[in-house]
Amino acid sequence: MDNYLIGGLVANAASLGFHWVYNPEYLETLAKKQSLLFQLPNIEQYNEAGKSYFSYPLAKVGDFTSQGMFVIWLYEALKKNPNLSRADYENLIYSKVRPGGDYNGYVESYSKMLVVKQVQTEVCFSVRYYQRFILLEKNGLRK
Repeated sequence: MDNYLIGGLVANAASLGFHWVYNPEYLETLAKKQSLLFQLPNIEQYNEAGKSYFSYPLAKVGDFTSQGMFVIWLYEALKKNPNLSRADYENLIYSKVRPGGDYNGYVESYSKMLVVKQVQTEVCFSVRYYQRFILLEKNGLRK
């Protein structure tokens, strides 16, 4: 993996404990008392911070944010297929974040929408297939 990606991923993992804390004054004060790097997300600290969104309750030190995981997945996919299309990428993300997929961390709204869109497509296809099957059977064209 390229050094700049490794550096970015190390920074991503190092900052996970305070990912989406939007109170710089709180973070500055806290940084004078303890390191902010490679910490577990702590709901009490998020509550103290006020402006924050606690989204990684199951995280372990060294885990990546969802954005970090997307970078890893994209990097690995591009290594296998330098001509990766948007559809390929969407299918990759869907396979990871869908219910039952490999990823069990926080899923952002754009990924949730991708899952909903894909599931709707699959359900519509299934319904159309079933309707066609019934129609053929009803007209004696399928036995």
